[in-house]
Amino acid sequence: MGDEKTKQWLEYNLSLIPKTIEQSRAYVAARGAKILSYSITINGYDSMSSVMCTQDEVDPGTEKARKELEERL
Repeated sequence: MGDEKTKQWLEYNLSLIPKTIEQSRAYVAARGAKILSYSITINGYDSMSSVMCTQDEVDPGTEKARKELEERL
């Protein structure tokens, strides 16, 4: 019985990962950056921690960069 409960718990947590990654990607992209690395740790049922390393792609201080950022949003 414990194995079935563990399986359900793991499947549930794994099902949350694509949405978590997509939300993080959108958040970073909206600021003109990209994700270089992404690490997720499952802490418990419905609890995860993530660590991202990002890199800015453009200087947000230029007019062209501001327009590109507005188009992304």
